[in-house]
Amino acid sequence: MTSKEKAIQLIDKYKEYTNREIFDTKAKECALIVVDEILDTLYYNYYDINNGTYEYWEDVKKEIKNA
Repeated sequence: MTSKEKAIQLIDKYKEYTNREIFDTKAKECALIVVDEILDTLYYNYYDINNGTYEYWEDVKKEIKNA
């Protein structure tokens, strides 16, 4: 799954839990929280960032912000 597809998937998952009038903004905020948690976990557990996983989630974060 591309980073853009993952970003859209995460945003869509949170849309149903937010107020319809402001769902895009709130859904993005929720998705960003999840991605930040993933990035923190990878970083603080000294995950091998050279395998592309950390970069992938950074790209997902950028795609969410641009969505």
